[in-house]
Amino acid sequence: MFCRGMKVKSKIVRLRNMILLALISIFIWWAGHAVLRYWSQPLSTDISYNFGDVDSKIQFPLITFCRSLNFPGEHPIMKKYDCGSWDFLQSFMNCLKTHENLTINTFIESLSTERKQIIETTYFWTASEYFNISDHFWSPVFHRLYGPCHTFDVSKSEKYKLVSYKGGMRPGFEFVLNDNNTWNEPVIILHSNNDLPDAYLMNDLIELSFSNKNYETHKIKVRKMVTKRESTRKVPCVQYEHETCRSIEDNQLILEKFHCRIPMLYSGKHLDTLISNATPNCGESIIEEALDLIMNKESKCMRTRTCKKTRFKSTNKVHNSWRENKTLVYLTFENPEVIFYHTYINYDLLNLMGEIGGTLGLTLGASAMTLFESFFQHISFY
Repeated sequence: MFCRGMKVKSKIVRLRNMILLALISIFIWWAGHAVLRYWSQPLSTDISYNFGDVDSKIQFPLITFCRSLNFPGEHPIMKKYDCGSWDFLQSFMNCLKTHENLTINTFIESLSTERKQIIETTYFWTASEYFNISDHFWSPVFHRLYGPCHTFDVSKSEKYKLVSYKGGMRPGFEFVLNDNNTWNEPVIILHSNNDLPDAYLMNDLIELSFSNKNYETHKIKVRKMVTKRESTRKVPCVQYEHETCRSIEDNQLILEKFHCRIPMLYSGKHLDTLISNATPNCGESIIEEALDLIMNKESKCMRTRTCKKTRFKSTNKVHNSWRENKTLVYLTFENPEVIFYHTYINYDLLNLMGEIGGTLGLTLGASAMTLFESFFQHISFY
């Protein structure tokens, strides 16, 4: 009887050990899977449709007017010396290298176009009042591809940084073109503070065509989308788009090496924190050396996703002008809804601890307290 009882007890012990081993294996597999999931940092995206950006108020894009898609090839000096290409900055360098009698100052002077020669007046319709807006909101910029441009930025004023919707009317901006405007086929780029160099690819590039005989209104309606995402180990995100990053990189290199700035390289508000108004302009001898340096350097900017970006989609319809003998560009929002995409890590350290703790209790019937108790039971206290 005694031997028989010992055999039964031995079988029970073996069975218990096998079950325990199986449960431990399940726990290790499950916990390992949880750790791998935590390390991979999986993402989820929430989509929301908000009335405006903040408190039923909406922020308008920056609006940049450039001369033409073909401006580098059509510029008189570039055309004369046959050094124009689709890239304005590269065309500029080609002209300087191939024609020694061409001075930088002569070239820069040929680029200057006063904004008033193109856009005579700008009006702001707030949905409750209609008034002429200050020239303070305009600033000259240079685009790497399109050359000299003019940017309208209503957010320079805190009063108009966020515009309210009132009643059923939508706010908008009316740009009245000068009668002697020479920009017959301009392009409009919609963008945010930090992405003008890249916006022509990321947003709809609005191509216009004006006639001196027919006075029209180009009514542009805009839709807005804001995306935010968290950076992960597998797919890190950066602050700036690729060309914007290169613009900062170029200007920083010139500033550190020559302690001056080249106005031609000012390509948007992303440079305002880098270059102060007190920074002197580079001399003609330095400009050629500096441009050659940045054109041949190896960039460290990555082509990857940005952590936050604002995108604009647009439609352009042509109507009869509501101002006599004037061509107009009128920009407003298609609807007050802003689409927000928020991409975040959906499995963090707390999720990992919760899953491992739950798995531990489910498979081994243990908790943190029981593990500590078992640990202390095996420690001798003197």
